[in-house]
Amino acid sequence: MKFDVQEVSSVVRKVTFEAPAEDVNEILNNTYRDLGKYVRLKGFRKGRVPAKVLARMPKYRDIAHEEVTKQLQQRGFQALLDEVEWSPLHISDPDASPIAHNQPYSFTIEFEIRPSIKLDNLSDIEVDFETVTVEDSDVEKVIEDKRQGAVIMAPVDRGAQEGDQVKAEYINVEQLNKEDSDEEPEFIPMDFEMGKQNVSEDIEKGLTGAKAGDEVEITLTPPSTGEENEDADVPSPPTFKFKVKEVLERQLPELDDEFAKDNDYEDLADMRAQVRKELEEAENKHSEQRAEEGLIQSLIKAIEFEIPPNLLKQHSNSKLQRIQQLMMYLGNDNEIIQQQLGKLEEEAEEDIRREFILQQVIANQELDCTDEELEEKFEQIAKSQNRTVAHIKSQYNDDERDSLRRQVKRDKAMEYLLGQVTKNEISLTKTERMERIKAERAEEHSHDHDHGHEHVHNENCDHSHDHDHEHNAEEASTDEKAASSEE
Repeated sequence: MKFDVQEVSSVVRKVTFEAPAEDVNEILNNTYRDLGKYVRLKGFRKGRVPAKVLARMPKYRDIAHEEVTKQLQQRGFQALLDEVEWSPLHISDPDASPIAHNQPYSFTIEFEIRPSIKLDNLSDIEVDFETVTVEDSDVEKVIEDKRQGAVIMAPVDRGAQEGDQVKAEYINVEQLNKEDSDEEPEFIPMDFEMGKQNVSEDIEKGLTGAKAGDEVEITLTPPSTGEENEDADVPSPPTFKFKVKEVLERQLPELDDEFAKDNDYEDLADMRAQVRKELEEAENKHSEQRAEEGLIQSLIKAIEFEIPPNLLKQHSNSKLQRIQQLMMYLGNDNEIIQQQLGKLEEEAEEDIRREFILQQVIANQELDCTDEELEEKFEQIAKSQNRTVAHIKSQYNDDERDSLRRQVKRDKAMEYLLGQVTKNEISLTKTERMERIKAERAEEHSHDHDHGHEHVHNENCDHSHDHDHEHNAEEASTDEKAASSEE
């Protein structure tokens, strides 16, 4: 089998294969001979139908030609892969000549291949690495949030005031005063927090200072219509009778050792130390994520390479399908949907560039994931989800385990890259980092508007999103499978 490789672009190869007539005749004859053993035709004994008879019948001729096509194309692929150093990411449909006895067979296919990526002069790339100082106020804020979460509502023997919870019941006085009614008047229960504006201002004012057991009549001010007509018959504003059943106040636990023990700490000092440690770990993780994202963005800008067009199309379609699933819940006109559609292809290309760069590092450094490293990854996931390792493992099938191994190799590739570039150490407080992130988002928001679209951010978005798969395993996306095909 002869073949000729033509370089269409850095990521596309056009290959023309040609099989000699002898190969075509051999497969045709073998196929007709095999068919003749089983075909039953009137006038011929079973297993004795001549090949030239079968060749004149479209049904059997098509079967034979299909078998020739299949075998010769398989031979061509194998001959090609034995010669070249690349593996195809995408294969086009063949453009083939017809099958004919005593005639050579040729076919042409376009292959998309992995781009060649040079990771030179990594030390010339500068990446900001933030070191965030956790201040005492940060620790106290977390502890205060825990106190607020432990608040209880306790009954008090005093008048209701802002912040109190009031339980009462009420009835329209006009209904209460009906003399011809044989039914016992029915009061309507209500429960609200003073100062939250959950009820009318008249009711809040009328019940301010009221204690449990008090009865209060409150006349509601009718809403203003903005028009005054002296001749109009204006109905009297309604008056309601309220019975205060209970007044409860918010009571915070004392900030002491007992409160710390209730939250599974040894004492208050231990609570402050552990909270500080947790905050520092979270901030360090956030710093690593931001440094990694900054590094990838710098590499994407610095390293130019062509993206295989069909790979980009496939990944864009995959992202579009996920957006269409969101449409089922949020609707076509949802702002988030429109923003994601606006940046779909741009983000798809960024995904693929990121994956190719990491896969190139994995290949260059011969990185792998050992069984011990996979076990450690399971332990990390189990700890983050407060589950046992055995439970986490039971949730992973073989494909998901392979995906997790690939993620471990990516993590090692990122660690390698961070060790090669130049780090700009920046010391910040938590507040300063938050202001820095806001400024970055404002700049990106402005940039997106200049290009007619926006990027979607949530409150904690820093471009290093956690996966919401229960296992925390990364989905095997189109670009991941393709970019990893040569591992």
